[in-house]
Amino acid sequence: MRGKDIFEYRVPRSGLTYSPLLHWRLVAKWAEYSWPEWEKLEPDLQAFEIAAYETHMQAEAVLHEEQRKKAEQQAKRGKSGSPPHRPRRRR
Repeated sequence: MRGKDIFEYRVPRSGLTYSPLLHWRLVAKWAEYSWPEWEKLEPDLQAFEIAAYETHMQAEAVLHEEQRKKAEQQAKRGKSGSPPHRPRRRR
């Protein structure tokens, strides 16, 4: 296994909330179901798709956060990735 376990990451939360209906519609769209198709699915399959969607979104958030941290570190070091240039002392 390579890298850190996804469950060890603590991604900052936005605090954004929305209705369960919107969440289900987003899941249906992500899973490529029309809304009428989604409504006809068995509850177990809906639950599976919801879990898959939430896992996918969490993984995307983790990757985004790691990219943000890496970009922040590179910005601190300068664009080249090396430590910032320090002028020489004059003697």
